[in-house]
Amino acid sequence: MTDPYFAIVELVANSWDAGSNKVDIILPNQEGGIFSIEDNGNSMSKEQFQRRWRDLTYDRIKEQGSTVEPSFKKTPKKRKVYGKNGIGRHAMFCFCEEYFVEIKNDGILVLASVKRASGEKCFDIDVKDESSTDLTGTKIYGSATKNAFNLLESEVLDFIGSRFIADPEFNISVNGKVVKFEDLHASSNDLKVLLDNREEIIIKRFDSEKTGRTSKQNGICYWVDQRLVGMPSWEGFDGTLLDARHTEAKRYTYIVMANILGEDKSNIKPDWSGFYSSVLVNEVKKKVSLAIKDDLRGLTKNLRERNKKAAIDANRNVIARLPLLSREHIEQFAEEIQISCPNINARDLENAVATLAKLEKSRTGYLLLEKLSNFDIQDLDDLSGILDEWSVTDAKRVLQEIEWRLKLLIQMEHFLDTKSADELHQLQPLFDRGLWVLGYEYDSLEFASNRELSTTLRKLFKEEDVSRLRNRPDFVVIPNESSLSVYARDTAENDDRQKMSGFQSVVILELKRAKLPIGYDEIDQVKKYAREIRSRVPSTTKINCYVFGTSVDRSLDSGEIKEGNISIYPTEYLLVIRQAQRRLFKLRDEISSFDYLSDLFTEKQGDLFENDI
Repeated sequence: MTDPYFAIVELVANSWDAGSNKVDIILPNQEGGIFSIEDNGNSMSKEQFQRRWRDLTYDRIKEQGSTVEPSFKKTPKKRKVYGKNGIGRHAMFCFCEEYFVEIKNDGILVLASVKRASGEKCFDIDVKDESSTDLTGTKIYGSATKNAFNLLESEVLDFIGSRFIADPEFNISVNGKVVKFEDLHASSNDLKVLLDNREEIIIKRFDSEKTGRTSKQNGICYWVDQRLVGMPSWEGFDGTLLDARHTEAKRYTYIVMANILGEDKSNIKPDWSGFYSSVLVNEVKKKVSLAIKDDLRGLTKNLRERNKKAAIDANRNVIARLPLLSREHIEQFAEEIQISCPNINARDLENAVATLAKLEKSRTGYLLLEKLSNFDIQDLDDLSGILDEWSVTDAKRVLQEIEWRLKLLIQMEHFLDTKSADELHQLQPLFDRGLWVLGYEYDSLEFASNRELSTTLRKLFKEEDVSRLRNRPDFVVIPNESSLSVYARDTAENDDRQKMSGFQSVVILELKRAKLPIGYDEIDQVKKYAREIRSRVPSTTKINCYVFGTSVDRSLDSGEIKEGNISIYPTEYLLVIRQAQRRLFKLRDEISSFDYLSDLFTEKQGDLFENDI
């Protein structure tokens, strides 16, 4: 406690916390003169004084609570206290080597002296006298041997006034001169807010210049008829306007002259602890918040610049290698996010800038350039030849489709090694883009899973016998047995693709659980499905049914089983895999040695399609 201005603030804060509304400060004009501060707040008993003053670990919030009843009882509103650990006990040593305390409580006046001590004690306290009194409050005084006689009365008035201006009922005087709101106007700036009814609200911003230890005396204060409503805070209409930990939060105070809200007393809570919500209250708070937010944007410019510079410096290695335009984007982002999120801390800002830098690195193609720099000349020549014949988009689409088809084959092979129904259900959705394994005629985007027809099949089963695959209503899953899906291709009249006339063909796909063979019962079952579908589609629609299983009963007719326009194909999984490999021109064997695909073939099977299904 070496700064006399802050020492006085701590002493005044003690008077505030005592619930007083009157504080008198006397400054000496020469060394050895008396420096004193006296209030009319709720004082202590002798026992409370001796315990609290001696206890260095004293916790005011725990012992007395976070609010105090005003001693003058003019308003029922409780006051939120500033102090917590009794720092004000040390403040007087900024001016005196020894000081005296008068406590007036319950008709008794106790006089005690306080000195610094050594060893286990911090203070030597000597109770000198007790007498009767009809007053209440506390007075602290002593012979000033330093600091106090060098203080300018006008500066103390301004310094204290700018910090305790929030509550007009809290009166402070210095050498008999009262800190007046009017006298502080010179150090304030006015903001004006125009309401919808053309009424004008004045907001006065006070700058204490020196930042305080806490921001509790600062923030936004609403005054109605020269009385404080609620307590100062940095909470705006829809969020916090300023982080209380920031230097600026401990420096500025905004006084909102909101007399208009007092015209209807139902706007104010009975204890004056805040406002009730109403159309007018919400309008005032919203427009006040916007005005103060805009004002703070200019006042906190230097803070934002410091934070932005720190965040960019922390990611300098990545940002320095980006194009100029990307660097400008990142700087602009670091500025705007602090305006939009005033509570963002330095670490979160640094992480946000790091994430954006990585995105910019990818977006600008820097990663591609980095990879190209590692190519040898032959690779670059080959890439140039490819780009002569292919666009990058087309090449990417083809490679993605090849990758998908290879994944499907890998998953099917893995499925044959297990009896798990879950594996079967994971395999079923892959056929949404995997009908090409059935033949070239199905390798078309015109074939699509049909939810309406799948619902038709679902009605054939009891509700408890059918489950849904990942909440996909276009699949019919029979637990522990098989999985059904229906695909259809539309037809059109006179080659007019805009005028549809039903289905040209329908494909019913049934996957049996691994190790289950296909016999007559399975064929009869799929015929039942096909007949149900046939009753709901045009007579010209071809219905092809594929039943996949580990093996096919030898007594079944080989190849196609027909019934009118219904064709059924019992098929072994291994046969499908071999046919698919041929349709890929044995591409898997040709490229399996490639680094990326080699990793793909050895991937954990369950992870192959997590992002694709």
